[in-house]
Parts: sequence; structure tokens; C-alpha cells
Amino acid sequence: MKWGIALGVLSLSLTPASAAGSGWGRAFRLAGPVTADLTAPRMATAASGTIAVTYSRYDQDSPAGSQAYLVQRSPQGRLTGPRAVPRAQQVLDLTYNRSSLELLLGGSERGQVCCSYARVSTASGGGFGRPRTVVDGLAGFTLGRLIAVGSGRLLAAVATERGVWAAQSDTGGGLGPTRRLSAKQRSPWTLAAAILPSATTFIGWTEAAQQPGGSGPRALMLGQGSASAGPRSARAAVTVAAGHQLDEVALAPGGPVATGAWIEGWFAADGSYRSQAVVADLGARPRGRPFPIAGTVASGVTAAGDGSGEDVVAWKACDRAASCSVWAVFRRAGGRFASPTRLGAIDTSQAPVTAVGAGGRAVVGWVGSGRVLAAGRGPRDRGFAAPRPVATSSFAHDLTMAIAADGSIVAVWTQGTLSPSVVGAFYRP
Repeated sequence: MKWGIALGVLSLSLTPASAAGSGWGRAFRLAGPVTADLTAPRMATAASGTIAVTYSRYDQDSPAGSQAYLVQRSPQGRLTGPRAVPRAQQVLDLTYNRSSLELLLGGSERGQVCCSYARVSTASGGGFGRPRTVVDGLAGFTLGRLIAVGSGRLLAAVATERGVWAAQSDTGGGLGPTRRLSAKQRSPWTLAAAILPSATTFIGWTEAAQQPGGSGPRALMLGQGSASAGPRSARAAVTVAAGHQLDEVALAPGGPVATGAWIEGWFAADGSYRSQAVVADLGARPRGRPFPIAGTVASGVTAAGDGSGEDVVAWKACDRAASCSVWAVFRRAGGRFASPTRLGAIDTSQAPVTAVGAGGRAVVGWVGSGRVLAAGRGPRDRGFAAPRPVATSSFAHDLTMAIAADGSIVAVWTQGTLSPSVVGAFYRP
């Protein structure tokens, strides 16, 4: 996004906590600076400690020329790439499957805007494997999720305005049949996914009727799969009241079932729009627990969990003056979500991210005044600590987080405006 003249100079200084051996360490550059626009980065972590990050370079005046790139960083800090990903305008998602890095690619015919197809490809050595098609004949903005199910299997899910599809591979990597999970004449709005330690998988989305001026989605649709087979059908796990709609949805591994978090909105009697974050365990009869923040509109919901029932949910709440704050709720395994906690101010254009690491450490990250901030809580803490800067930098945006093999937390974001870079940092417990 080329809206400023500042380059966003990155300072590689340590925070006091990291100097003491615990906390956010020195920031490192993964790619750039480049004289192009960059999409939000996506990330995966390997058992070896390697991290993989993808992003796309594009010209906002000519988006059909978008090109996806991959960069990997070893535990010793060595970089491989950035490498252009063949026939990919976007990497919709990525994951390490055992030791293999798998990419869910989105692309179109030359001269067309993404995406008309979604394919899975393996990044190996200095090259890329033969793409395996998940679905063709797509149109418009495309969402995707890629999950390593276990025993070498992958679950790929893709959503566009025309539907939601899923395909699961066998142990040899070959994709099985692609199944349409959404109803015809329904247009998906969102897509989310989660996997439990039992290898039970969940694909969730919201959808509305394909008609001009129609109402928004009222149901959270949920497809469930296993280690041996992907989802084959879907059910309405949650349906909100008439006049309400589901604006966003996130899934996280709860205890025995997935935990769902969503933004529920409606128009009040005075004509004002209102919304709030809601959380529920998606069992047979889920009961949503709302977290209203008076005088604000909620958005940007995100959720993370460790599969034991320990979960964190965060979102953004903005008032009429466009002043926005990050709010979060947390629960321990076997417990209930506590009351929401305000963590700090967040930039209006940004959304928070969450991660749950080793020993139940939960972290919420966001961008405030162009700086990357994070607030965490340890397994014995009663609440979140005060937010701390991840790096002393400016003009940051599009933050993402993931859990590394050693339980540390990795943050990656784009830095700068005119000539942006992709930057990261580790949190060591």
C-alpha cells in the first residue's frame, strides 16, 4: 500500500525481557525492501525449527500481475529465498506435513485476477512439486485453509463467492475427491478451520443467499472430518436470531470439540449498527456467550487454543470516533472464559492475532500507532501482562503469529510503506 513517503526504518534493538533471556528477541528481516505492494504474510513452522513465510508482490493498479513468493529461515538464522512460486498469484495457506512444506496455491490464467483455481504443491529443496488440483472454475476473492491431519495426510478447504470445497489426501499425498460442502445458491462470506489432537477436523464458514440486497448470513456452518476422511457434509452449528447476522468467524481447537468465535451484528431500533464478539463450544447444543463492549462496533475476531480446552479469543472494538482497542478473553482447560480485558489501542485498519504456546502461555499481538505490540499471560498468571513492543519499529502492518517447535512464539509482519519489507521476531518463554 503506497500511501506514505516514510520507509518505516526498522530498529533491531532488544527489549529488556529478551536481554534477560526471556521475551521478544531481536527482530530479523525475511525479505525486502521491495518497490512493490505486499500482501499480508502467511507462516508455518516445522518440527526442525525452520519457519516458512509466504507473501505476494503486486501492483494495486494491476492486480492480475500478482506473484507469490516463499522464504524459509533455519533455526540458525539462514535464509532460503525469496523464491517465486510457479503459477501462483497467492499462497492461500501453508503447513508442514511431517518434514515436507505444503502450499495451497491460488492462481488464474495469464492476465486474470486471482483466483480461478486452487492447487496444492510441495516445496522441496530449491524447487516445487507438481501441483495437485483441489478445485477449478472459481471466481473472485478466494479463501483457503490447509491442515496437516497426520500420517502424511492433508486437508485442503477453499471458499469463494460460489461455494466451499474440501479435499483430503491419502498417506501418499494424492488428493482424494473434492466435495462441495456448501449449499448451491448460497454465497460464503468467511472460512475457518481447526484440528483437535484426536485428528478430528472442522471446516467452518458463513453463507448467505445469492441475491442482491439480501440479508447477511445467520448460520455458522460446520463440516467435520477425521484422520482418514475429510468432511463430506455440513450442519448449521449456530443460528443467530432473526435480524442478526454473522459478520466474521474463527475456530480453535477446544477440548473435545472445536471452539467457535464470531462477530454478531444487528441494527438497533434507533437505526444504529451494533455488534459484539460471541464464543461457544461447538458441541451438539452450543450456547454462545456474548461479550458486549458498550458504545463500540466489534470486528477482527481471532482465536487460538492448544487442544486441551485452553483458549484465547481476541477482537477489535471501535467507538464512533474510530478509536479502537484490543479486547481478549481467556480460559484454562476445564474452565470458563473470564470477563474481557482491554489490552491496548490498535490501529483502525488492523486486526489482532492470537497464539497459545508451550505450557499454556497465551499471547495476543496487534499493531498500534504503527508499532507491533504483544500482551501475554503465563500458565499461572491471573491476567494478561501489560503490552510490550515486539520491536522498536514503525509503519508495521499485517501481523501474524505461529507456534514454533520449541514452544516459542513467532511473529511476522510487513514493515514500511513506500518500500516494504517482511520482518519477524521470536518470543522465548
